[in-house]
Amino acid sequence: MSKSIYDKWREVLDTAIEDSSIMISNYFLSLSTKTQLYIGKSNKYQFIFLEFGNGVLDNVELPELKGVEISLSQEASIDKTKEYIKIRNKTDNTELFIAFSSSLCDALIDTHDYQSVFVALDTVIKEYRAFFTSENHSLTLQEEQGLCAELLELSRLIDVKGEDAVQCWAGPSMNKRDFLFDTKALEIKSTLGQVDSSILISNENQLDYSYPPAMTDLYLKVYIFEKVNAGFNIISCAQEVLAKLVNINNRTYFMVNLLKMKVDLNSYKCKYNFSQQFTRQYKVYGSFPRITQNMLSKGVFNVKYRIHLDALLDYEITEEDLYGQL
Repeated sequence: MSKSIYDKWREVLDTAIEDSSIMISNYFLSLSTKTQLYIGKSNKYQFIFLEFGNGVLDNVELPELKGVEISLSQEASIDKTKEYIKIRNKTDNTELFIAFSSSLCDALIDTHDYQSVFVALDTVIKEYRAFFTSENHSLTLQEEQGLCAELLELSRLIDVKGEDAVQCWAGPSMNKRDFLFDTKALEIKSTLGQVDSSILISNENQLDYSYPPAMTDLYLKVYIFEKVNAGFNIISCAQEVLAKLVNINNRTYFMVNLLKMKVDLNSYKCKYNFSQQFTRQYKVYGSFPRITQNMLSKGVFNVKYRIHLDALLDYEITEEDLYGQL
């Protein structure tokens, strides 16, 4: 299994270096990605390097982001025939910089030309601008509700499988399942029971048990909430998870994922509180009600639709069955 950007950062940050040195390490994105990405550190700073062909960066206007320094550089220690956009962390928040680099990796995976690399970089910078400038960023009702459901499930998985289950939380990464267990995956959905008994499916891959190709089993768990004045929220759910994490690597991984979801435990102000009514668990197989890519006409993508829970009765399993099969 290839290392995550988080694992790569841990290797780099845990390596001792001389005072005047900069350690630089390659991070593999994909075979088709146009650019190469490197991460590095000195005794004071952390760095990201994006690789470009000679001349590509001539007359380029670099984006700006408070808290980081973005510049053009030559890096002979990497490849003297290439040019680089160098991003230096100027803050003391290493977790935030790791979250930024992880989001950047997600955005770069499908970039096949240098123009799309610039667009990906600019998009991620805009997403993180509020964080680096210490501005408040509010999630929508649906986003807070969905994140609460993922955090409740993460807490439950830690109880069942141990704290390393936090490493299976892939929801904050683009185009990933909410939870990945080798060839099995678990999707988490939530709904407000007092107003709706259906769930929103965000794209045509979400309930496709053959996506990605290595997938063998897909499960769905639905949390039915009520919106209340006093109840649990993102912060209380996150604090519950954090209290169960003893290993420093697991704690850091969790904090980085929260930051990718635009939640800083030290500053985020929740707008919504919830109470839990019950949960429903399903195995996705056979004629499970869903839309997948092979059902769509060529060129149709990013399909959103809703499924009524009453249509899923034939696929329901117990919570014990769910955890026994994951």
